[in-house]
Amino acid sequence: MTAVANNKTALTAVINNASALNTVVSSSTAMTAVCSSALAFNAALKNSTARTQLAGSSYLQSNYDKLLSTIGNSTYFSQKFDNIDSGAKRAISGGNTDTTATANESVFLCKKIGAWSDRNSVTGTVAHLQTKTTAGSISTRAGGGQSTDDYTTGGVQAKYICIGGCTFTENGDAYCCGIFAFAK
Repeated sequence: MTAVANNKTALTAVINNASALNTVVSSSTAMTAVCSSALAFNAALKNSTARTQLAGSSYLQSNYDKLLSTIGNSTYFSQKFDNIDSGAKRAISGGNTDTTATANESVFLCKKIGAWSDRNSVTGTVAHLQTKTTAGSISTRAGGGQSTDDYTTGGVQAKYICIGGCTFTENGDAYCCGIFAFAK
């Protein structure tokens, strides 16, 4: 699978074949290969059907650390650290974000969820903008850190992947922050 994930011709054939794509997102080994390959993940984000399949894969979330490394490849992705107060946000070309609620060829790697004010009880939920399904949720009283790109300052660590961008809902005054990446 690693060979397929790193071969543009083979990868295109898989992405354009519903049965082959379903096999990939249903396999832990295949999803690890896709999430570890900048070429493969970039190609998958550029295809709406593949984005929907990725969002539905039970193996997507376990590949957070691999994706964090993969989206660092500036040949295939532009990225930006940003936070979401509530609503939708997605990456756009040029290393920026916008609040358009339509999924696109972006991914959000949520790093942490927290309260805007320390000790206020909040719950933050992130969902794939592509499918509107929940990727994860955290309840906390830890505040601050909404503008820092580390796991240790404010909030609590939340390693969630949202395909197509992210929709963030809150109970209390919460935020989430992380890396938005756009497939160039």
